[in-house]
This record gives sequence, C-alpha cells and structure tokens, in this order.
Amino acid sequence: MKNIFVLINTLFLLISCVIFLAPVQAGVSVPVDAQAFWKTFRTAVLADNRDKVVSITQFPFKTRGDLDDDPIRSYHKKAGFLKIYDRIFSEHSYDASMTVKKVIENKKRIVAKDFLHKNAIRIENLVFEKKRGKWCFTFAYVMED
Repeated sequence: MKNIFVLINTLFLLISCVIFLAPVQAGVSVPVDAQAFWKTFRTAVLADNRDKVVSITQFPFKTRGDLDDDPIRSYHKKAGFLKIYDRIFSEHSYDASMTVKKVIENKKRIVAKDFLHKNAIRIENLVFEKKRGKWCFTFAYVMED
C-alpha cells in the first residue's frame, strides 16, 4: 500500500512539472533580428549564393578542428574564405547522419536552445555572433588538411 502511495505521489509530481514547465519553455522567444539573420543565411547557403554568405560573414573568419588543441585559423579576406567554403558546408553533423548543409536545409527556424548566450548562436559546426548590433557568421569547426 505504501508503494502505491509513493508511486501516485511521484506521478503527480512528474505530471505537475510537465504541466507547469512546458509553458515556460514554450514562452522563450528568439529575437526577431536573429531569426531574420538565420533566414537570410539559410536562404543564401541553400541557393549557393556565396557573395551573400560573404556579405554576412565577419572577417577575419575563424576555423578550428574539432579538438580543443587544434589551432585556430583565420581567413582575413573573401578569397581565403571561399577556398574553404565547400568544406564548411560539406562537413558532417555531430552524429554523422548528414552534412551541415543538410542540417541548414532542415532547420527552418532557430530556437532558444541554439543560443550559447544572448549574442551567440551555434548550429552544428557553425557559430554566429551579434557584433556591433548586427548578426554575422564568425566561426566554423572544420576538418582541414
């Protein structure tokens, strides 16, 4: 009898948490400017509009391999960035189930959990930051030769 009482109380607590915490998570909103930036970036990548991607990329653009001790590389100009452009978007997702470009295709909107903090977003291997009031593409984890 005591076990049933504990089970009922546990279920009640669990259900209460779900009921009361779900609206809190649902109420978290993504800033309009971040969502607009994502739409612009996503559209440009999917259309392979490299000039548009470059225009919303901050230079020097930085990359690093996936290990903490991999060196950071900086690309100061459009030409250097374009040399690694295909590699950035052909990298595999963390679970290796698809390319980063496919992740971008599937991700129509950013959500609150994509934010590292209020001025930084990370989606798969890509990092975006709000600098001087403007969102831009700033960093990518890329396996380089």
